[in-house]
Amino acid sequence: MKKSIIIFFTALGVFLHAQNIKTKRGIINLDGIPVAKISNKSNEYTFMDLKETPMYTVKFIDKSIVDSVRDSYIQINRVYNRDKTIEVDYSSPSAFSGEEKSAVYTSVKDFKIIDNKGINVKTLDELFSNVPKRKLDTKTKDAYTIRKRLTK
Repeated sequence: MKKSIIIFFTALGVFLHAQNIKTKRGIINLDGIPVAKISNKSNEYTFMDLKETPMYTVKFIDKSIVDSVRDSYIQINRVYNRDKTIEVDYSSPSAFSGEEKSAVYTSVKDFKIIDNKGINVKTLDELFSNVPKRKLDTKTKDAYTIRKRLTK
C-alpha cells in the first residue's frame, strides 16, 4: 500500500511539474532551452526572437489617480504595427521581483505569448484582437470616477 502511494505521488509530481522560467543576460530560457531575448531601454522592454528581430514591447505604467490611489499596469505594443497599444494587468512571480522578471512572467504564464518554440505571433495577434478586460479593485474604480468628475 505504501509503495503504491509513493509511486502515485511521484507520478503526480512529474505530471504537475511547473515550467522553469529563467532570464540571464537578456536571454529567456524555458526549462533550460533559450526561446527569446529581451532588452531594456528606459523602462521599455523589447522582446525579440533568437535572431534579435523585435516583436513587441512592454512598458510599465505606474500613475497616481487621486491623492493616495495608484494604478499600475503595462502597455503592450507590437513593433510591426505601432498604431495600437493595449493596456493590461501584469503579474509578478514574487513580491520582490523586478520589472524585467514580471514582464517575462506575464508574457509566458498569463498571455502565453512566449512558449517553448519562441514568440508566438499568432497568440500575440489574438491578444490584440481580444483585449482582456482589466481587473480593477473598487478603490481604484472609485478613484477613476472621482477623477472623471473633477476633470468635468
